Amino acid sequence: MRHPLKSTLAIAAIVLAACGGGGGSDSVTPPPPPPPPPPEATGPYQATLIAGSAAAESYRYGQNPDPDVGCDDGAALDAKLNPRSDRGSAFARLPNGNLVLAEVGFCDYRFRIRAIDPAGNTLKTLAVAASRLSDDTTTPLTTFWTPTSLAVAPSGEIYIADSDLFTVDLVIRPRSAPGAGPGIWKLDAGGNVSLLAGVSLPEGRGVDGAGTAAGFTYIDKICHGSDGMLYVRDNSRIRTVSTQGAVTSLDNRLHMLACGVGGSVLALKPASYLAFSDNDDFYDPITQKPVGKVGDAVAAFRGDAISVAYEDRMLLYFGPERASVLIKRRGEEESDPLYYTELVMVNLADGSAELVARIGTQPNLTATPPTIAAPVAAVATGGTDFDILTGRGVIRFTRKP
Repeated sequence: MRHPLKSTLAIAAIVLAACGGGGGSDSVTPPPPPPPPPPEATGPYQATLIAGSAAAESYRYGQNPDPDVGCDDGAALDAKLNPRSDRGSAFARLPNGNLVLAEVGFCDYRFRIRAIDPAGNTLKTLAVAASRLSDDTTTPLTTFWTPTSLAVAPSGEIYIADSDLFTVDLVIRPRSAPGAGPGIWKLDAGGNVSLLAGVSLPEGRGVDGAGTAAGFTYIDKICHGSDGMLYVRDNSRIRTVSTQGAVTSLDNRLHMLACGVGGSVLALKPASYLAFSDNDDFYDPITQKPVGKVGDAVAAFRGDAISVAYEDRMLLYFGPERASVLIKRRGEEESDPLYYTELVMVNLADGSAELVARIGTQPNLTATPPTIAAPVAAVATGGTDFDILTGRGVIRFTRKP
């Protein structure tokens, strides 16, 4: 029988040796504890697809184009949307929260005004344009032809800016005959389209007047102002159109940049007629007051005063009280100034910027921040939430709590 004391001493010796006791040179140091997990990345917005596809590539014409593209009504999700993606901004919100956009259909090569109901997951055609493939370019238009921008009144009427702008998708037929010029059309709740202003004079005649006595050069942006007027960017100038169709040109120094929430409009007003500079004002043409200095935001735009004025980078203005804009901009390391890689919220008052999403060829809405296809236009949904129209879909951005 073993002595209890000897057994205890033997066990203690084994434990001591295992713990590195005895001070020998071959003692073992325990490994350090694992580092804490990195904090979970956070982003300011949650991105959700509400219509179409998140794919980066726009649909293109081919030998056998899919006739469903831009034509078929039905479910909004997975619909084959084909919004125009050149300089136009044909995207707006109806008073009931539904969205409207202009897109060209491959079934007949005509533009359509279509409404998206995100809650009901439906897509519906509201109006169809005149044919662009007709050889008859002298017959006066009886409806819109090539919509470039949309605006919605609080009462629900949709105003359509109709103009010819460069696009690789359609053959451009110059509007050189009376009755076929650029103009503004109104689409009412019953689907009726009527002419508000322009069209009678051919392209290239920026003439003030009422109805068909007015002429436009080319229109690529239209906003419905809080004062009840339409604000139109025509050949880079700002012109107003009343609900009765009276067209008036504003100060030719003003350059319209973006439509905003609550019927606000953002413009750029140079300090000098001679050149753009950092001392120019971001300007509200409705209240006729500045809302910030260009120089304070140039760094956030990653450009200069000229690029702010001429590059079509602004998607949405959040109004004079918030004084922020949603823009496309190039990344820090991107050498090409025209290649936009980021979607950013910029505060015009102090130039601070918040990265909202990255722009890339491999969309990933679950990434932080999300990666999306190139934005075409944007509309606000409330607060700082908004919807983005890309080449093939609509993505809703909701600020995280």
